[in-house]
Amino acid sequence: MEFSSTEPRLSSYLHARACRSGTPLAGNFELTARCNFNCKMCYVHLTAEEQQRRGRELTADEWLAIAQEARSRGMLFLLLTGGEPLVRKDFRYLLTELKKMGLLVSVNSNGSLIDRDWLDFFRHEPPFRFNITLYGASDAAYERLCGRPMFARVTENIRALRELDVGVKLNVSMTPYNVADMAEIYRIAQELGTPMQLATYMFPPIRRDEALVGSNDRFTACQAAEYSVQWDRLRLTPEQFRQRAQAMKQGLALPSEDDVCDGTPGEGVACRAGRSAFWINWQGGMTPCGMMTQPLFSVPELGFAQAWERTRAATERIRLPGACAGCRLKEICHACAAMCVTETGHFNTKPEYVCEMTHETVRRTIEEAENGNS
Repeated sequence: MEFSSTEPRLSSYLHARACRSGTPLAGNFELTARCNFNCKMCYVHLTAEEQQRRGRELTADEWLAIAQEARSRGMLFLLLTGGEPLVRKDFRYLLTELKKMGLLVSVNSNGSLIDRDWLDFFRHEPPFRFNITLYGASDAAYERLCGRPMFARVTENIRALRELDVGVKLNVSMTPYNVADMAEIYRIAQELGTPMQLATYMFPPIRRDEALVGSNDRFTACQAAEYSVQWDRLRLTPEQFRQRAQAMKQGLALPSEDDVCDGTPGEGVACRAGRSAFWINWQGGMTPCGMMTQPLFSVPELGFAQAWERTRAATERIRLPGACAGCRLKEICHACAAMCVTETGHFNTKPEYVCEMTHETVRRTIEEAENGNS
């Protein structure tokens, strides 16, 4: 399955209409917090024992009942995520039944658990898209970051999915443990013929531990900027890089590789979270975004419709930092509600890490474009 260049534009159009009408167009079902990896920067990972102490996962039938109600309210796009969703023994049943509802179901996965039986299943029941995270370009990088030397297996599985014509997109989280592999990861993505999205910013994992506000096993803000610019130089032509630098000089909003969770400083949430999209965690709690701990409403207790309306109302009350309103880089920064609350503990407090990263990214981009280093 190849992805049309019109797909992002169509999605943006549908979401714009859904935001105006209050339709929950896109859902995220976090099926589990369990995972066979133990990534250093993960925002949700729990062992089976830790998860059991905190509560129970929703059953497949509970998820399907929620999906039916969400579908009746307008949900079209659904992402199944975790943890690692393939650890659930009822995943095949879930995906099959969700597709029968006419939903466009994508799956987030680390890609390591796919074997011949899974491939046989996906041959007949492919998701709309697999979003597979590539954590490095070697088993050694995987061992450093995830605790499992799984590079060879994951890339083999990606090739197998592509041979089945299953759509695959690569997500890449750059950290101090795998940044040396950036160029090779990009080469692999090109070889595999898969679109790729790379991030050097890692959210503080406050869902895993609320004491981790403002911290993660990640780059400094200046390092995150440095490697973000390095990624731009790698993927853009010299002319595109110069155009990007020119736009930054003027403080203009930049085109994104993916859905950007941005808002207008000093105003409310402007992205899709809580406006046309929602997240339901493994215990059934609905939030606007998977990085947030609040606002939180129980879908099993309230029902989907009421949880969604309360989430929408709570999202409308969120106000982003007024301190950012006069910044000349506010259109570039994209400091969203989730960034604010995970970095500072408050929605209306300026996230200094993001601010520093943005200013350094702009400075480096303009400097390198003017020096002809693109």
